[in-house]
Amino acid sequence: MKLCILLTATIYPQGIGILNESERELMYINTLLYYAKTLGTSVHIIFAENSGYSLENIKDKTGNQLNIEFLSFSPNEFNIPKGKGYNEMLMMDKTMERSSFIKESTHFLKITGRYPILNITDILKEIRSRCSEDTRYMGDMKDTDLFLKRRYGECRFWVCSIDYYIQTFKGHFVEIDDNESGKCAEDFFLRHARKHRGEKKYIFRFRKQAFFGSYDSASISNTFATTVKNNFRSLLRRLFPDWWF
Repeated sequence: MKLCILLTATIYPQGIGILNESERELMYINTLLYYAKTLGTSVHIIFAENSGYSLENIKDKTGNQLNIEFLSFSPNEFNIPKGKGYNEMLMMDKTMERSSFIKESTHFLKITGRYPILNITDILKEIRSRCSEDTRYMGDMKDTDLFLKRRYGECRFWVCSIDYYIQTFKGHFVEIDDNESGKCAEDFFLRHARKHRGEKKYIFRFRKQAFFGSYDSASISNTFATTVKNNFRSLLRRLFPDWWF
């Protein structure tokens, strides 16, 4: 298995959200610098951005510290009112067509680009130990009423065979609409997981809890309370590996 990382990004959200483009750009820079510190040039990274915002500042501050490919897409190629999930999946479709690193890989780890996985080395180690060339999909699912307000498929990070993505997911962005109940990307991936639960080529539970960094928009941090919660969840994952909580 040859794995690359796909970071998805929208720097200028066209009035959606509480942060402006300068703040969001800084968050992406800090995330890339974190991965530069933890991963260096050991992994191919694709940074795909879909608002047409200039990437020159990000390239200048991070590009020489990573093995990274930058892709920029025009916002005219997207349907903003459909929401984040629709446009992120559409951008991933376009990345499959344009990325040189995708063509050199068998699998990709998709991560939401603004939020670094602080234990990324642990997550990559687990992926490489549990996935094989035949693995089609690996991700986290939340499918119990205990602790949860809703059931969903984790969309911030997941692993997919490139061939499987093209055959199974490509073009299905049209099924996603954040404005309609039951049609968010999280719902889409949960339905996919339920359909294939128990099949050998699919993994629907990470044994490691992914620790996502939080932001004050200028730096990466992880509070004591968040650390305790994540460690508790990691323990539960080891104790109940087949429970989608």
